[in-house]
Amino acid sequence: MNNQGFSWKRVGVLAGSVIAYYMGSGYATGQEMLQYYAAYGLISMLSCVFYFFFFWYLNQNFIYAGHIGQYEGGMKQICQYFCGKYIGTFYDWFASFFCYLCFIVMCAGGGAVLNQQYGAPVWAGALIIAGAGMVSAVFGLGKLVDVLGRIGPVLILLCLTGAVAGIINGKNGILEGSQMTQELEIMKAAPSWWQAIINNVGFAIMWMIGFFGGIGREETSYKNAKYGTIIGIFTVSVAFAVVTLSELSNIELIWDSQIPLLLIIDQISPIAATVYAVVAFLGVYTTACPLLWTGVSRMAKEGTKKYKIITIAAAAAGFFISVALPFNRLVNIVYVINGYVGFAFVAFVVIRNIRNAAAKSQGKKTGQIVSE
Repeated sequence: MNNQGFSWKRVGVLAGSVIAYYMGSGYATGQEMLQYYAAYGLISMLSCVFYFFFFWYLNQNFIYAGHIGQYEGGMKQICQYFCGKYIGTFYDWFASFFCYLCFIVMCAGGGAVLNQQYGAPVWAGALIIAGAGMVSAVFGLGKLVDVLGRIGPVLILLCLTGAVAGIINGKNGILEGSQMTQELEIMKAAPSWWQAIINNVGFAIMWMIGFFGGIGREETSYKNAKYGTIIGIFTVSVAFAVVTLSELSNIELIWDSQIPLLLIIDQISPIAATVYAVVAFLGVYTTACPLLWTGVSRMAKEGTKKYKIITIAAAAAGFFISVALPFNRLVNIVYVINGYVGFAFVAFVVIRNIRNAAAKSQGKKTGQIVSE
């Protein structure tokens, strides 16, 4: 592997792109935190710890596979690297389609943000996200990483500022809010907290395979990719915990809200909420772009005429679907259904690691990316 060209500046850009990618409508709006974490009370802090370790392990594997394989066949080859030809092909199509469904969720999230804060019709925000995502995806992953890397740190800083203010000015307080979650009929991702974190990891894996594999392939320094990913994931895990605590502190206010974090900030300062609505909207955009790219890049080679046509068509279809269902319902349907299928992928990653370790101890090759 090429470890030349290590740069802390580049590590920072990559960490920023990781942060921005994770900070989609689910995080920036607080809806994902509400359904997967806050709804279960303070035990959700343990979920945040599990989240970090799962994704530290998994994404290092995806980056490594992308780096050693330099796969030109897209996500198909990296899925086959871990799962074999047939199961890998299934996960390739499953992950690509799921990422596209999540792009639709992002469009709905953008519509919900502008609707709640500014009273704009839902279709307006959805149209902006679909259009901006389409334009950005046309430029490809390399440009996306650079753009997201510069937006990500700013977004998470503003999100954390609003969440901390919510904790300080909480209507209920963390402990009282945690107890109240047992009484309120909050929309939950799963019956228990541990099932929720499994599901959360499962659906997020399907986002990560292509994106982090692509970073591993594109980044000339493996160390840059490795450390940038670790820093980004750690930052995101801490941010998840802070937003969850903020929601627990205000659970009576936001338990059935479409955009809970925005509502928390609005109670503190309507002016700040007006600014944060823009932040949340940008957070939706930063995740919508690579999700659309992941889905479309499976259908056509990046940069080709076919790729551009499919990108435009997929963005248009995503817009129309996103205005048909409420944002929180789309999160509950798309994320939850796909989460359990996605989590099974963890087993294949572990098995590949064990096989690689056994092969290495015997002086053998540690596996090859399957060719087209």
